[in-house]
Amino acid sequence: MGLVAPGCPAGRTALLRVRAADLRGPRGAPHPPRCVLAGSPLEPPPMIPPIDAIRLRAETAASPATLWAWLTEPEKLARWFTAASPLGAPGNPHLLDFGDGSAVEGTVRAVETGRSFSHTWRWRDEPEASATLVSWTVEPLPGGRAAVVLVHDGWMEAGLPAAVRDEHATYWRGYLGALVDLLADAA
Repeated sequence: MGLVAPGCPAGRTALLRVRAADLRGPRGAPHPPRCVLAGSPLEPPPMIPPIDAIRLRAETAASPATLWAWLTEPEKLARWFTAASPLGAPGNPHLLDFGDGSAVEGTVRAVETGRSFSHTWRWRDEPEASATLVSWTVEPLPGGRAAVVLVHDGWMEAGLPAAVRDEHATYWRGYLGALVDLLADAA
């Protein structure tokens, strides 16, 4: 909604002006507001609160090399997450198959072998514009252990509501918990 300002009749709002020249009249006096009908296409859209990225960090009992293998090797991923295609080079497709026709299709965006990788995340039946970005980082810890840092971002750019982000956060916590437990048992 626009700015309610003196000088605008009832039911109209003032357009916000950006340039300093628009704020002053010819002799330096304040320029009267430009009024538009409330709800018109010229009225600025309402402010939408940002949707924060999911940022999770989980310490494991595994070494950085072992953790990297559990994040990138399909046979290991299937034990704690889901069936996955092998991690390819940037630009290659990345598939996560949860079964029963539920699959995530994406593209590998970046790989720093042994350290981090990222890929787009889009449910198979959803439009391309709904893709978000998932980034995985292996963080070395004292004592030869490692933590995994997961960031899932791009919710607003994909036009997805906060409820979808929150649902994904719940699932990510569960998956990372399963990974931590599996690696603790293997240590």
